[in-house]
Amino acid sequence: MSIKENMNFIKREIGTQEEFLSGFLKVEKYYKKYKNYIYLLSVVAVIAIISTISINYINDKNKLKANEAYNKLLSNPNDKEALFILQDLNKKLYDIISYKKNQKSSMNDDLIYLKGLISFQNIKDQDNIDEINKILQDNNFLLKDYVIFKKALILTKQGKLKQAKDSLKFIAKESPIAELSNILNHHLSANGAK
Repeated sequence: MSIKENMNFIKREIGTQEEFLSGFLKVEKYYKKYKNYIYLLSVVAVIAIISTISINYINDKNKLKANEAYNKLLSNPNDKEALFILQDLNKKLYDIISYKKNQKSSMNDDLIYLKGLISFQNIKDQDNIDEINKILQDNNFLLKDYVIFKKALILTKQGKLKQAKDSLKFIAKESPIAELSNILNHHLSANGAK
């Protein structure tokens, strides 16, 4: 290599190092100028990372507690403590449990109503006073007024006008069948039942 080539090589190397040093000095200049902002940004980033990790950890713990409470409520629907935990930690699961409870009670009401309809269907075409009295003993029977009216009609057919009139007294005034009851009662009064 010639001296001229060596000189050019050295100039290029010095130029590269000079660019590196000038870039470094610019970075150092910006660092000194914005040092407080850089520290603040670093602290905010660290706090954000730590808080995100903490929030995720707490949420996971709450999900586990809510799931445990939900499982307890599935096995024992009367567990009040689990119900309160679920209400505090996970409103959606609490709503699901509440819906299931309401649906079960609604199903029970439907079953009672259907049972009453079946009982009414069974005695509808019969003139058996004993069967009617058995059905009237059930406090949950929804069609009592209709059955009482049916009983009064049967007693009227059998000529037991006084008993028929007495049974009509048990029909409520606001019942849908109250008007028919009044008509039959008037008929019984007109025919001598007192």
